Formats: sequence, structure tokens, C-alpha cells
Amino acid sequence: MQLLKEIVVAVDFSPNSKNALLQAIRLAGHHEANVRAVHVVESETLGALAKAMGTEAERMETDSVKRARARLRAFLEETGVVGDVKSIVRIGDPFEEIMTEVRAHTAELLVLGSRGATGGSRGASVLATKCIRTAQTNVLVVRRAHTTPYTKVCAILDFSKTSQDVLRDALFIAKCDQANLHVCHIHIPPWESSNYLSPAAVPLPEERDEYRAELLTRLRQEVEPFEEEARGLQVDYDLVEGPLRIVAIDEEIEKAGVDLVVLSTRGRTGLRRFLFRTVAEHVVRASPCSVLVIRS
Repeated sequence: MQLLKEIVVAVDFSPNSKNALLQAIRLAGHHEANVRAVHVVESETLGALAKAMGTEAERMETDSVKRARARLRAFLEETGVVGDVKSIVRIGDPFEEIMTEVRAHTAELLVLGSRGATGGSRGASVLATKCIRTAQTNVLVVRRAHTTPYTKVCAILDFSKTSQDVLRDALFIAKCDQANLHVCHIHIPPWESSNYLSPAAVPLPEERDEYRAELLTRLRQEVEPFEEEARGLQVDYDLVEGPLRIVAIDEEIEKAGVDLVVLSTRGRTGLRRFLFRTVAEHVVRASPCSVLVIRS
């Protein structure tokens, strides 16, 4: 895993953002990285509130920032991390302001909870999904009640150059946490991706098995350059067919007992690239575990 120097955590005072903050501090300890807790006061909401109350917008902003800083300080004290993080309050659009903070400090990792202050227990917030889709840095989305070391890390590979980054980061976290590593490949069987196969071109069951066996061999070969990093870890391999059965990845995650998925949104070109972007967003929305998305 690349050495982390700056980690930005989005804080909205929800239980999920508290867990995200604790995970960020735990990961920062492996790198001696700085952690910045950022809370954004939404300017659009303030404007509407000032208009409704007949208050000057500037005064409303000043008072809101003052209260937000006090609440953020209390939140950090309650979490027990006051001396470990730098607190920042910004005004504006949450996504834009968080990205500004990421760019200003060239943060290598953005951490946020899967659900916001008004969210439920499953699915992902609009902010989390948008960060996964467009943020120009690695993003860790933390599920509720997950602040402890990971026990099983799943690396989803697509055999692109970015797969090496995914595998490297997954191995680093697994090594630090003494977790098991589950290496997985989501593939589109060629006999399902073409609309023009004649009956004679449909492979026999044994030919399909041979194709899958070759993929498993290739999956193991992806790990071979990291033999030293993987030493002492339990590593297993599996295949999941998509995109028509993309939901099967949820079953794979639960079946394998995974509590962290590591994958990339930018794999190969064309359909494969679209598939992996879709997989990343789907996993963030539907997965019961935390998700780390690696940028190429």
C-alpha cells in the first residue's frame, strides 16, 4: 500500500461518521499519517433557513460555523480522539467542500460512513456514492459498528494494471490486521456476452470448466509477485460471473465472511470498465461490509 500522509474524514456527527473516524485513526497508525476531520455546513440549507427566519445570511453563517465548531470539538472529545486529528469546518456544498479539502492537502485517502445522519442501516448515502464515482483519491466507505481490525479482506481483481494496486493495498491491510485474504475475479463468460453465437459455438460443460480453471490459474498468478507480502496469510481464490448475475457478489461477500472489500472503479476499457464501475457502486450500496475503492 502506498504510504499515507494525509487522510480526510467526512464528519456529520452520525454514528457511521464516528466509526469512519475511528477506522481512519486506526489506519493512520499504520502509516503515521495526519487525519483531518471535516464537517460541512450546507450553504443551501443556511440560505433557506435565513430567509424563513428573516435573518441576515451572513449572520446566520457566522453563528452556524461557531456552533458547528463547538459541536465538532465535542464530537471529537466524545470519540476520544481530540489530540489525534485536526478539525475543520467549511461552508458550501458537502461534496465540493470535502473535495477541496482533499485537494488542498493532497490526501491519499478519503474516509466516510456509508450512511449519513438521516440514513438507514443499509445502502449508501448520495454523498458516499458520488465520492465513489468521481473523487480523485482512494475512498474508504465504513459500515456502521465497524471500528475494529478487519478479519477477512476481499480483493476484487479484473487483471488490469490497477489490480496490482488493489492487491497491494488489500495485502497491506490484511497483513497489519492479521486478516485472511479472499482474492476474487468477476468475469463475463464469453458464451454469455455475445448475442451471435450459433448453437455449434456454445461450449460444452467441460470446456466451460476448463475456461474457469484457466481464470483461477491467472488469479493465482496475480498474487505471485506479492509472495513475500502474502507470507503468513491465509489466501483463497474464487470466481463470480457477471454482469447478468452482478447481485451474486453480495452472496459471495456474505458467504466468504468478508468485512472489507477492496476494488477499483477503473479497470479495462469498454464494457469491462463499465462493469467494474457498476460493481463498485453496487457493492457500496448493497454490501454489508466496508469498501475501499482504489483509483488508478
